[in-house]
Amino acid sequence: MPDRRLSPGPSRLSREQVAENQRWRMLSAAAELLAREGYLGVTSSGIARRAGVSPSTFYEHFEGTDDCLAATHELVAEALLELVGGACGGEAGSPERIAAGVEAAIGFVDAEPRLAAALGPQLAAAVPAVAARRRELVRRLALIPSQEPSAGAVGTGVEWEVRLLVLGGALALLGGWVGEAGRSALAGAASQLSQLLVRCLAPSALG
Repeated sequence: MPDRRLSPGPSRLSREQVAENQRWRMLSAAAELLAREGYLGVTSSGIARRAGVSPSTFYEHFEGTDDCLAATHELVAEALLELVGGACGGEAGSPERIAAGVEAAIGFVDAEPRLAAALGPQLAAAVPAVAARRRELVRRLALIPSQEPSAGAVGTGVEWEVRLLVLGGALALLGGWVGEAGRSALAGAASQLSQLLVRCLAPSALG
């Protein structure tokens, strides 16, 4: 992430803009510390120090470390949803749409491993609020390839439930692939994973 620290001296930004800048830096710092140190290595003082703000400023924005990490997860999840949604063109439920969604998610993890750590199972296991939001992320990701680009309608019944379970679970697991070895293996398996999911989720496989 780029360094968004404000230049020293008087600022022409409004109070709200300064606060938004501070919040963004703290969320960025939380993501970087989580990827580097793991959940137990993230503290409010560490986030504040890395973001270049005071501890009191941290608590003006967040109730504590878990609150900040939950907000970080939410920010990264929305970015992933937007990316996958933008990549999924074509007919709803088609193999091409499914493959595009999977490949977009894999590309996100490969390009932004520090951010992807916020979507992984470690944070969800430690912070109940993140666990609930991660389940919602799975649901929303799974729906994307099944939706018409504009109408947003989805199928119903057992067939669609199976599709959502398989696709949502596969996409959710991507957040756990961090570290050089994991990213390398994931990038190398991108095409194979997409093809496997397409075969598993095709109507003929579920009929």
